[in-house]
Amino acid sequence: MDAERRAVLRKMLEMGFQVEAAVLDVLLKDRSADEALNLLAEIAKRKRLAGASRIITRNDLDIGHGEERHGVPSRRLQLAYDVEYDPWTSMRIAGDAYGYNTLLKSRFQKFDGILRNRVESREIRKISSLRRLSSSNMSKVTVRGLVRDKRIVDGRLVLEIEDESGTLTVVGQNGVELYDDIVLDEMIIVEIRASEKGFVVDNYHHLDIPDVRRRESDDIWVAFLSDIHFGSPDFDERAFSRFIRWVKGELGEEDVVSRVKYIVIVGDVIDRTSLFDGGEESFREAYTRFSTYLNDVGSDIVIFIVPGESDATVDVLPQPPIFRSVAAPLYERKNSVLLGNPSFLALNGVKILAYHGQGISDIRGQISGSLGVSSVDLMKRLVRARHLAPTLGAHTGVFPMMEDVLVMEEIPDIFVCGHMHSSGIGGYKGMLLLSLPSWLKSEYEENRSRVALVNLSTFDVMWRG
Repeated sequence: MDAERRAVLRKMLEMGFQVEAAVLDVLLKDRSADEALNLLAEIAKRKRLAGASRIITRNDLDIGHGEERHGVPSRRLQLAYDVEYDPWTSMRIAGDAYGYNTLLKSRFQKFDGILRNRVESREIRKISSLRRLSSSNMSKVTVRGLVRDKRIVDGRLVLEIEDESGTLTVVGQNGVELYDDIVLDEMIIVEIRASEKGFVVDNYHHLDIPDVRRRESDDIWVAFLSDIHFGSPDFDERAFSRFIRWVKGELGEEDVVSRVKYIVIVGDVIDRTSLFDGGEESFREAYTRFSTYLNDVGSDIVIFIVPGESDATVDVLPQPPIFRSVAAPLYERKNSVLLGNPSFLALNGVKILAYHGQGISDIRGQISGSLGVSSVDLMKRLVRARHLAPTLGAHTGVFPMMEDVLVMEEIPDIFVCGHMHSSGIGGYKGMLLLSLPSWLKSEYEENRSRVALVNLSTFDVMWRG
């Protein structure tokens, strides 16, 4: 036993963590050294993400490992989670007047990286090379570029496309249908031919994604919610209290509740507009009160919190986490992890892109008759564009970054957004899309105060509220 203790302690010291003796007493009582080390490594990962102490204490063992909830049978479900990518942590701002040029250059490079392994990429030509061609010596040609402008002229769509070498104006066929399908500043691949009136579009493609092969996982449920707007006079406190009671196991469904091991909150925890007159003290009070609700959630559940534009942080993408200065109680919680917006998570092997969804508003504004377009359909357009806020200079602010960290390079299994205050479930090429409602009483009843529960093994979705 002493040799096992020394081996575990040595490994943990190599990771930069100390372990209290009482922790080893508990773990090695009914576990092998390898099992104890795996559990300690998970706790160390969580503490590192939260910026917590590098000393693992007896209290840390309660998180994620079977603390009894009211009326809920304890299940020793092995948690394995990681924050694979939080763009805020790696973002570098271009500190000169050419910042957005640098951003676009990075976007081109990343988009070209996505295109590189596709057959059609071999046929793509620079726009500048077309100047030497005319309708008499040019068959179909493929170009790619960012859509800098789109407009309807005489019922036909006119696009201005730009690559590193120049700009090109092309004319499409069905104006309105194409207009609604294409997003400003996304990259498209266009097959064109020359005519006496200019270049005509024969076909076009979005960057898009390949089919997603769903990853295998465990029979664990994740609760997703967004746009709580705590502090608003319209906050549906009764419904939120009911959710907390449900997750505590007080309202039945023990088999599901006992398997809820993660909660992901996708922004707008508080309502900054309602609290603005009170300044930082009002924000601090709201986050403190919200944290008291979370205190009733079992410590076997890990809670991830991503900000939105209504939270106390910078309202430009990518957003940093909620400021610690006004949300200290959330940071002090052992089972909470506060992240930037967007963030890419891996929960028991399932890849999840958690994004508040500000870029969706920019796309909605580009669609004629957009009131009939669902939030899930708007999310699909972000996926096809492979970017979370493609349109520069629109409503959503974006930092002038050295690297465009909002490009969707890795493809998630689950893409979840809030922001639009609308419930929705959809699928796209094997990816599960979730649009989350708000917790405001003024919203339509079917679109408010609900949590989306997703089974990581089957990808079944249930709403509870």
